[in-house]
Amino acid sequence: MKKKVNLMVVALLVSTLLGTVEVTKAEMVTINSGVDAITFLKATGSSFDHIFTEFDFSSARVGQSAYIVPSYLITGWIPDGVSTSPDALWINCNEAYAAGSALYAIPFSLTETQNVNLDFRWAIDNGLGDPINSGLFVNGTAISGKNSASPAEFVSVHQLLNIDITPYVVPGSNYLYVYQYDFGGVSGSQFTAVVTAIPEPATLLLLGLGSLALRRRRRA
Repeated sequence: MKKKVNLMVVALLVSTLLGTVEVTKAEMVTINSGVDAITFLKATGSSFDHIFTEFDFSSARVGQSAYIVPSYLITGWIPDGVSTSPDALWINCNEAYAAGSALYAIPFSLTETQNVNLDFRWAIDNGLGDPINSGLFVNGTAISGKNSASPAEFVSVHQLLNIDITPYVVPGSNYLYVYQYDFGGVSGSQFTAVVTAIPEPATLLLLGLGSLALRRRRRA
């Protein structure tokens, strides 16, 4: 009777754990420019003349809120919500469209930190990053390359998909940084970031309990 009770307990534990795995779902966070809280650090010249430091990132976090600027007044800019998501709006580090490079800081929170990927879509006048600095950072770590071509990235959608940011995130508060590089005229950014975390199921624990049940069954 004792062995049968033990097997029943093991079966109950396995059933409970399987139920837990079944309800495990991916965690998803979506960030839209002009919708979510975004602050910035503005370059004193046409662009930043140094590699970003922790002081730059911290200054961006406590900077002014980004300005929303309507896209229809600027020839060549794709409309709001077209390049990224229906909700995204054009923003800038100036109240109008005046030239300016800026490092934007956007907070986001995660509960899960396993298998975390980032999809980022944008349109920027003029580009994401410059020859000195990358254009995209998570908690201060660069996750995109430098922009040396000085393209006009405001006429169509650009994207970086399925970027593994697992090593750079922590449980709780995190920051995404977007560097809007401008080299004159008008400036602005429109972007959407989607962060997805997929927890690992308790596979090894389930296998161990299954093996334990099998051994007890053989002994019985």
